[in-house]
Amino acid sequence: MGKAHLIALGLLLLSQLALGQYGSGEGFSANWESRDWKQYAIMAALACVGFNTLVYMLGVAFNLDNLKRWAKAEFLQ
Repeated sequence: MGKAHLIALGLLLLSQLALGQYGSGEGFSANWESRDWKQYAIMAALACVGFNTLVYMLGVAFNLDNLKRWAKAEFLQ
């Protein structure tokens, strides 16, 4: 299994832990309806930019051209 697969698996597991705090869908839907959706959109965009920044930093630190190219492509999207 490649490094990218392990990273993706780790992020998937972390996301499940973060969502597990609600227990059921009722807590999430009540929380969603009580707040403005723009806050969630901003948090999602910042999370994506932050992840891409970390990937690019790893590409520069270890001189991995494929990783740097992937991060640049994600920034442009």
